[in-house]
Amino acid sequence: QTVILPKAIESLPNRCFYNCKNLTQIEIPQTVTSIGYDCFLETNVTESVSGCLVKSTLGCPALIIPDDIRLIQDDLFMCNSVIESVSLPLSLTVIPPNCFRECPNLIRVVFPFTLEVISPCAFLGCTSIRTVVLYSSIESIGSQSFYGCKSLELVQYYGSQQFPAEQQFPSSAIFELPKDYPYDSFCGLKNISKVLDCHPKAEKSYTAVICIASTSIL
Repeated sequence: QTVILPKAIESLPNRCFYNCKNLTQIEIPQTVTSIGYDCFLETNVTESVSGCLVKSTLGCPALIIPDDIRLIQDDLFMCNSVIESVSLPLSLTVIPPNCFRECPNLIRVVFPFTLEVISPCAFLGCTSIRTVVLYSSIESIGSQSFYGCKSLELVQYYGSQQFPAEQQFPSSAIFELPKDYPYDSFCGLKNISKVLDCHPKAEKSYTAVICIASTSIL
């Protein structure tokens, strides 16, 4: 069976199509900006629909999300012990809540320079990540988004914004910021160093700046 959602819809709640075993196709309008967890569990909907990634069938350590994906379902890869690396597409502007929460072996995430929002608990408890690189496109870093990442040593941020202190990062991390960064703290933490010389532009070459398990940048 096929479902066509009206364009007025902005979000799909948790488990809204759960156990609809005859559901095989669905059209999700561009107006939808969030998809709750387990929304299509126990359905026959494919892994991605209308530019939205709604199921995880990951069986290998390297996850490359296709370029046409604009939206990922909440909690989709939570507690996945297989994932070691993730490449996010330029089409993605939001990492949803709990998306990669407690993925213990996740060591490398390619952040696109188009990314605007890292939602609450997106990488909470990812204990293997040591370095995070964020661009000036970032508008929001949700509460506890990298909290519990006990190996996180370095965060590089190439923007100029200040974010509310909501335990986004472990207090042991060091923050490297642009030399002209106008604040004396980052996400409420004081261990900052204003040493970065430039603000990366929105160029393809910067899509290779990543979260990794060492302090070198690939």
